[in-house]
Amino acid sequence: MLEYDIVDGITLHNSTRLVRTANEYIFSRPSFNTTTATPATGLVVIDFRSANILTEGFLNQTDLRGKFETGGIEHSFIAGIEYSEEKQRNRPAWAQAPGSGTLFQPLNNPDPYAAFNPLVKTPFTTPAVPIKHETKAAFLFDTLKFSEQFQLNLGIRYDDYEVSDGTRTAKNDFWNYQAGIVYKPVPNGSIYLSYGTSSNPSGECAGMAGGAEGAGACTLNANNVNLKPERAKSWELGTKWDLLDEQLSLTAALFQTEKTNARATDPVTGTVQLIGNNRVRGFEVGVSGNITPEWNIFGGYTYLDAKLLDDGDGNNDGNRIKFVAPHSFSIWTTYNVTPEVNIGGGVNYTGTRYVNDANTQKFKPYARVDATIGYKANENLDLRVNVQNLTDKLYYDASHVGIFANVAPGRSALLTANLRY
Repeated sequence: MLEYDIVDGITLHNSTRLVRTANEYIFSRPSFNTTTATPATGLVVIDFRSANILTEGFLNQTDLRGKFETGGIEHSFIAGIEYSEEKQRNRPAWAQAPGSGTLFQPLNNPDPYAAFNPLVKTPFTTPAVPIKHETKAAFLFDTLKFSEQFQLNLGIRYDDYEVSDGTRTAKNDFWNYQAGIVYKPVPNGSIYLSYGTSSNPSGECAGMAGGAEGAGACTLNANNVNLKPERAKSWELGTKWDLLDEQLSLTAALFQTEKTNARATDPVTGTVQLIGNNRVRGFEVGVSGNITPEWNIFGGYTYLDAKLLDDGDGNNDGNRIKFVAPHSFSIWTTYNVTPEVNIGGGVNYTGTRYVNDANTQKFKPYARVDATIGYKANENLDLRVNVQNLTDKLYYDASHVGIFANVAPGRSALLTANLRY
C-alpha cells in the first residue's frame, strides 16, 4: 500500500492485491436422487464429487480521503477508482473410472470406509478456458456534519462489470446509491434513517456455483446472459443508546429490502425474465458491552418476514424465501471470576428454514450451546479452551436447493495459547 499526504487532512491511498489459490478436493455427497435411493428404501446414493480449480486475482484501488469545511458544514469524504480481475481455471481432477458402478449406503448405518475404486485422473485434452470476472468502478462517499445533533451520509458508486466463460459474455454497467440521516437528541443516543440500492448482475458467481437453483441462478448461462442486473432497494430505521457510562450499548432497527425485478421464468414464453418480486421485512434488537467491569454480554434477536411475492409462474407466490429463518437469537456472555480466570458461554438459536421455493422441505429449529474458559498464567501467557456445540446437538447448517443437507459439526474443543514477549 502507498500513501501520500497531499495537504493537511487530505491523503491519497493506493493499494494493490495479488491472489493465487488452488482448491482441489474429493468428497462424497449422499442424496435421494434415484429409484433405489429413496426414503422408503433407507438407502442413499453416494455421489462422487471432485474438482481442481486455480484462482488468480488482481485488485488495484486508488482513493482520495480527508476532511474539509464548507459554510460551517464539516465534510468527511472518500472518493476513488477501482479495477479488479479474477480468473478461475479448471485443472485435471480425480474421477471415477468407467464402469465403477453406483455406490449405495444405508442412511442410518453407512460404512465410513466404503471407497470409490478405482479413481483416475482426468486430464484436459485442451487447455481449460478460464472464467473471467472484470470490474471497473468509481465511487464517492461523503459525511456532512451540520451540528452535534445532525449528520447526513451520501454515497454513489458506478460499476462496469464483465464476466465470460469462454462461450458467452455478459457486460453490464450500473449505478448504486446510498443516503442516510443521523439525529443525536443527546450525546449518548442516536436515531438514524437510511436508504440504499444494490445490484446483482448475471454471472456474478460464475465458477463458484453449479446453477441448480434454476431461474434465479447467479451463474452465467444461456437463460440470463442477456438480462440486465437485478436491483434491490433497502431502507432502515434504527436507534442506538450507550448506557452505564457508555459501557453498554442497546440497538434496535426496522428494515425492508425488496427486489422487484428478480430473475424468474415467464409462464407464457418459458424464458427467464426480470419479472420476480422478493421482499424481506423485519426488525432486530441487540445488546453489547459490560454490565459490570467483570461481566460482558453480547446478544440479539432478529425477526425476518421473507416472502416470495411473485415467482413468475405463480406456483410459489406468498411462500417463504428459502434458507431464511423467521426467528433467530444469540447471546454470549463472559465473566471474570478472578483477575486470572474468565468463564463464559452462549446460545445460538435458528428457527425453521425451508430449503425449496415450494416450502415442502425444511430444517427444524435448533439451538447450539457453546462455552469457554480462559486462564492468565502470567504476564506473558494466556490459555483458553473454547467448546462449540457443547451438547453435541445434531442439526443441519446448510442445504443446496433441497438436493442434500450439510450436517453441522458436532462437539469440538480448541485450546489456544497466546504468548507475548
